[in-house]
Order: sequence, then C-alpha cells, then structure tokens
Amino acid sequence: MMKHARLQQDVLRKLLTQAKPLFPANARILDAGSGTGQLAKELAEGYNIVQLDLAYNMCLKSLENGNSAVNGTMESLPFADGSFDVVFSSLALQWLPDWQQP
Repeated sequence: MMKHARLQQDVLRKLLTQAKPLFPANARILDAGSGTGQLAKELAEGYNIVQLDLAYNMCLKSLENGNSAVNGTMESLPFADGSFDVVFSSLALQWLPDWQQP
C-alpha cells in the first residue's frame, strides 16, 4: 500500500471515530472528496452515503461499495439545499483552488 494511501486511511478512521457519534441514525451523508469510497467501507451499514469526487476514475472505484457516486466538484455541488443530514470530508479541502470561497 502506498504511504499516502495509508495516511489517508489513518486520518479518515481517526476523524470518523470523533464524527460518527454525531451522525443521526439512518443519516443521508455526502462524502465530499470521497476518493475510492473508504468512508462508505468504514461505515458499512445504517447510512445512505452519496460519494462525490472530481476524478471520474475515483467515482468508478467507489461504486464498488454499493453506494452511489457523483462526478462533480465541492465548489459547485450538484445537489439541492437540504439534500443531506451530514456533509463529511477527509483530506480533500487542500485540493480546492479557493477553499475559503463563501
């Protein structure tokens, strides 16, 4: 496993340990910058997860976990307001050209 992939998985697990108790039961979750879909793999069941990633190939890979995947950007989300109970992102903001954009 590549060193960077291992770091991403470790960070995701630590973040998820802190965030998961805050998720409502049966929450509809947007995984913004989902990559290969590791969040959905870690959560496994009990949540409706929509995976969003800029890279089309990552979306294809993330489909393997049985959740939907959308090829799109965090700067211009292709969803109506109020579509999700939780928006989750791990190690993706650094890829945005202007992450402080309102």
